[in-house]
Amino acid sequence: MGPNHQKKHDLPMRVSGSLFGAVPPKFKLQEPVASEDDEHEALARVLTLAIAPAGQVSDQKVMWYSLELRNARSRVEGAKRKARGCVAGLPDVCIRWNHPPHTPLTQTYWIELKRRRRGRVSEPQNEMHERLRTLGDSVAVCHGWRAALLQIQNWRIPMKNIVLG
Repeated sequence: MGPNHQKKHDLPMRVSGSLFGAVPPKFKLQEPVASEDDEHEALARVLTLAIAPAGQVSDQKVMWYSLELRNARSRVEGAKRKARGCVAGLPDVCIRWNHPPHTPLTQTYWIELKRRRRGRVSEPQNEMHERLRTLGDSVAVCHGWRAALLQIQNWRIPMKNIVLG
C-alpha cells in the first residue's frame, strides 16, 4: 500500500464532532396537537362541570349542547341531509342564556371549535357565522377547549367555579 492509502479501520470515526462529518438535522420538540374530537370531548367535560350536563338548564338559566354535523360520506347521504333541512357551516357548540333570569331575553352564543394548531374555518362556516350574527347571536372561533372556556368567560356567561389542573 502506498502512502495515500489508508486501511478502512484507520479512518476517523468523527469529524468536527459529528458522525462522518454529517451535521445532524435540527429537531424541535413539540407538544402533540390534540384532534378536534379530543378538543370537543375536553370542552364537554369542562362545560358539564362548569354549567350543567349537555341539554340541561343550570340554576343560572344556561344550557349548552353540541351539534354533530360532519361532512357527508357520500353524495346520497348529503342529498338526504339536505332534504331533511341540514345546513352546512353551523358552529359546533351552542350556549343559550336567559339573562337576567325570568325575563324573555335569551341570548344565543355559538362556538366553532378548532384544533389548537392548523384548524381552519371553511367558507360555508364563515358564511353561516355571518348569518347568525345578523340575528344578534354571538359567534366565536376558538382554537382549543381552553380558548373556548376563556371566550365563554369573556361573554360573562355564568358558570360554577371550578379548578382546572
